[in-house]
Amino acid sequence: MKRIPFTLLSLCLLGGVALAQSPRAERAQEREAEVLEWVAEQDATKHAKLMRLESADPERYRMALRRAGKMMHLMEVDPTAMDRRARMKEVRSELQDLSGDFDELSKRDQKERRADVEALVEEGYELRLESAEAQIALQEARLAKARERLEEARSERDERVEKHVQKVLSGELPERGERL
Repeated sequence: MKRIPFTLLSLCLLGGVALAQSPRAERAQEREAEVLEWVAEQDATKHAKLMRLESADPERYRMALRRAGKMMHLMEVDPTAMDRRARMKEVRSELQDLSGDFDELSKRDQKERRADVEALVEEGYELRLESAEAQIALQEARLAKARERLEEARSERDERVEKHVQKVLSGELPERGERL
C-alpha cells in the first residue's frame, strides 16, 4: 500500500470529504505554503529535497520546514544573515587550514601566521556579535507582535466575550483551541 504523506491537505482529501479546518490549522497550512515557496525561490535543489522528504520522512520534513521558516523570518528581519553565516563557515575553514604545524614554522612565518589567525578570530567574533544583535532584533519584533495581539484582544474583549457566551448558550461549544 502506498504511504500518503500526513499533511493537512491529505486529511482534507481522504475519502473525498472536505473537512472543516480550525483557524489554527489554516494558518499552519498557509505558513507551510509560504515557507515552501520561499525555499523554492532560494534554492530549487533544497526545495526538491524537502518535497521528497515530506513523503519519505514526515518528521524530518517538519523539522526541516521549521528550520527553513526560522531562516525565512530571520532573513526578513536581517537580510544579511545568510551572507554572515556563509562567511562564518569560510572563517572556520580558513582557521582549520591555519591550525597545526605552528611550531615547525620559522619565527617570521609564526609571526605572520599568528597575525592571520588573530585577524580571522576577530572577524569571527564580530560575526557572532552581529548574529547576536540580529537575534535580539528578531526577539524584539516577536515581542512587538505579541504586544499588538494583546492590545487587539483587549480592544475586542467585549465582542469576544459576547460571541463566546452566545455560542455556549446556543449549545454550540467552541472548538478546542479556539480563541475566545
